[in-house]
Amino acid sequence: MFFFAMKKLSSALPILFVALGALPNAFRIHLPGDLGDLQYIEGIAYCIAFMLLWLAIFKKLWVAYTLGMIFFSWWLLEIYLRVEFRSGLSSGFFGMLRETNPQEITSFLTTYALTLVLPWLVSMAAFTGLAVASYKSGIVWMHRSRYWVIISFLMMGALLHISFELQESDDLVAAPDAFRVRPTSFWVSKWGDTYPTNAIFAMRRNYQDQQLIKNLKSSMADHAFQVEQSQNLNPDIVVLIIGESSRRDRWSLFGYDRNTTPLLRKRRELIPMRNMVTVSTATRSSVPEMISRHPIQRADGTRSEDPEPSLVALFSQLGYKTYWISNQSTSGFFDTPISFYASEADQQTFPNPADFASRGSLDEVLLKPLNVSLKGNEKKFIVIHTMGSHFNYSYRYPAGFEIFQPALRPDEIFLPSDPSKKNEANNSYDNSVLYTDYVLSKILDSLEQQDKKAVAMYLSDHGEDIFEPGCVSMGITRVSQKSYEIPAFLWASHAYRQEWPAEVDYMRSLVEKPLLNQDAYPLLLRLSGVTLFDANFQLFSGRAERKVYAQGAWVDFDKEKTRDACVIGRR
Repeated sequence: MFFFAMKKLSSALPILFVALGALPNAFRIHLPGDLGDLQYIEGIAYCIAFMLLWLAIFKKLWVAYTLGMIFFSWWLLEIYLRVEFRSGLSSGFFGMLRETNPQEITSFLTTYALTLVLPWLVSMAAFTGLAVASYKSGIVWMHRSRYWVIISFLMMGALLHISFELQESDDLVAAPDAFRVRPTSFWVSKWGDTYPTNAIFAMRRNYQDQQLIKNLKSSMADHAFQVEQSQNLNPDIVVLIIGESSRRDRWSLFGYDRNTTPLLRKRRELIPMRNMVTVSTATRSSVPEMISRHPIQRADGTRSEDPEPSLVALFSQLGYKTYWISNQSTSGFFDTPISFYASEADQQTFPNPADFASRGSLDEVLLKPLNVSLKGNEKKFIVIHTMGSHFNYSYRYPAGFEIFQPALRPDEIFLPSDPSKKNEANNSYDNSVLYTDYVLSKILDSLEQQDKKAVAMYLSDHGEDIFEPGCVSMGITRVSQKSYEIPAFLWASHAYRQEWPAEVDYMRSLVEKPLLNQDAYPLLLRLSGVTLFDANFQLFSGRAERKVYAQGAWVDFDKEKTRDACVIGRR
């Protein structure tokens, strides 16, 4: 009956082929305004052009359908990712697959058997039926218009490529960058976000990033730290929790009048650090600065003359089993510098199928792999990298945490330069901090339940300007004092506090100390009883000024915030 119906509709089979190919692109993000309309239509138009080219090249409809099974095989997955996570197949998605072990695959298949796996089987059966029906229809594109399509595609493609090349600025390729695979051109980015060609570009980018990481790691392959750990101070578990886009003044833990961190405020054992700033407001440079003495690339873009591995490799050398658990992406211009250091870990977990620009998974997805990593009696060093309060804020918390209202709607496309949504954006940001409070409290609960000597440190990579009051702001940026002032705290388990009270007193001595995020490195070593013999790591002792990178130069943060709090380093 199914094939009979398809025979009656055989003349519609070519149209159906194009329509099915274009459908996933209908679920792409549609930004507001004329430019958003144009980009949305472009994505669908590019796909239609590709599908017509496919038909023209293969001439026989059944061949086009059969070979089209190559990309129809992820057709449903593409739709699912765009609807659920607001992102199609990306380089980060393929990075997530690369880090997935057989147990996680089994868990995925079990969890999504009815919502994704079974529908995928049905869709593949349907596409197989369409291929068979197209074979029986005997449709062949004989008209010379077939050649017109091929020639037109090549000519228009060349013209658009040249046009986009002329629009690109020279600094896209001129700036030196240790982690920069050539930035995606405008022309490639169009196909890189269009089904089905996005998968090709995503796999290619992921491969490039992995090769880059491999080559950079080879330069440090023989590095060995001159290090030892005290027999009298050697915690079982050491944890570094890296936040995202969180500013200190929006935490009630640090005096905010809204109760955004109710759970953390109840923890008397938690020790806040009230005066820490980041050296950079870009994740790709601030995180390396906090976990390595000599990162491959400094915050100002210069390469270290003698780069060395991070805390991950150092603790591994000390006999700790190391983990990197991240809700961010494995691959991309902003993510690869972080993935480089994640690759030093014995075990990496990246459960988020999307990147920072998309909705992706919520931070509580990190709790399960954390609890798995805590099993066993070996000593552990764990890095947890959250998505925190990264823009778009409404993507970063579930509906139950929409306490401060009116807030941005969960699927609302909000431009960071749109002042009409200032109130909603600020409320959504506070909701994201409230959710961060919940996730961090759950992490600390998991550590305490181990009944082991554990120490943890949390700090954000940078803050955020959100239509900053009193400043001439274009919207959401990262240039003011608030973007450099980050929340940070130390925590120790009951067993740690009982065993080493002097270290807890030392933690308390840091509450008002003027710190930089670079101090995370020596702090974690000190609290773990680790000594490095080739340098002094009490970086904040005797520091004359806190240097941060702002507006293209290293500046004294404390002087700059007095001179102009709205733009640190204004020239």
